[in-house]
Amino acid sequence: MPNFKKLSIALTLIVAFVAGWIINGWRWESKWLRFEAEANQQALKQAQSVRQIETSWQDLVNLTSIDLKNDYTAINQKYQSALRRINDLSGQLERVQSNGASNTVSMPKTASTANRVGNSCKCRSFRSHGRGVEEALAIARDCDVLATKYNELLKLYQHVQLEISK
Repeated sequence: MPNFKKLSIALTLIVAFVAGWIINGWRWESKWLRFEAEANQQALKQAQSVRQIETSWQDLVNLTSIDLKNDYTAINQKYQSALRRINDLSGQLERVQSNGASNTVSMPKTASTANRVGNSCKCRSFRSHGRGVEEALAIARDCDVLATKYNELLKLYQHVQLEISK
C-alpha cells in the first residue's frame, strides 16, 4: 500500500502540474487574444482617422482644382475679350486710314532739328504691330495663370500648416 500512496501522490502532483500548466496556458492565451483585439481596434481607429483625413484632403484638392479651372477660364475670357477689342480698334484704324487719311504727318516748324529728322512721321498700320500686341497679351495671360496657380498653391500650403499645427 505504501507504493500505492506514493503513486497516488505522484499522480496527483502530475495532474495538478498539468492542470496548472493548461490553466496558465489558457490564461496567457486569453491575455494574448485581448491584447490582439485591442491592437486591432486601435489599428482600425487609426485607419479610419487616416481615411477621414485623406478624404478631407482630397475634397480640398478637388475644390482647389475647381477654383483653379474657374480662374483659368476667367483669365482666358478676359484676354480673349481684350484681343477682340484690340482687333476691333485695328479695324476702325484701318477704315480711317483707308478713307483718305494721310500716312505721313509733317513735323511742326517749332520742332528741334533732332525731332525733324526725315521731316515726317510714318503711321504704321496696326497689322504691323498686331503680332507683337498679341504676343504681349499671351505672355500677360500666361503670367496671370501662373500667379493664379501659385496663389492656389499658397492657400493649400497654409491649410496644410493649419492642419499640422492642430
